[in-house]
Amino acid sequence: MNDTLLRAVLTKYLIAVMVGLGLLLAWSFASSAVNDATLNWTAPTQYEDDTVIISPITYTVIEEFNGTSVVRIKNLSSTTYLIPPPLEPGKHCWRLRATVNGVDSKSTLAICKTVPEPSVPPPVSKRPKIPTAFAVS
Repeated sequence: MNDTLLRAVLTKYLIAVMVGLGLLLAWSFASSAVNDATLNWTAPTQYEDDTVIISPITYTVIEEFNGTSVVRIKNLSSTTYLIPPPLEPGKHCWRLRATVNGVDSKSTLAICKTVPEPSVPPPVSKRPKIPTAFAVS
């Protein structure tokens, strides 16, 4: 699925619903650059039994890059996370978990972004001559 289609689906439906706490996850780009990404989400307000969460919530961002899964950051308290740029070329996927009082939610579904290999600039066909009359006074 390409980034434009993925963004359209996320915008239209506004959800990648997590099984469990009902955590919502949507993402957007930090800038128009293809190698930047910012994750944004809405905090859960209830436990699985529908009681209200009144304790602080922290989050764990898990990144999968070209098939390898690593914890990107733990104990994040905000609902936004800028992935440190630049993203390497390849397929990046992220999942999110909420933690309340030491108990983790299930992970969200993965959201992904493919960063293309950088384009090679066209070869210079003609090189200009060296400037002349270069002097200091």
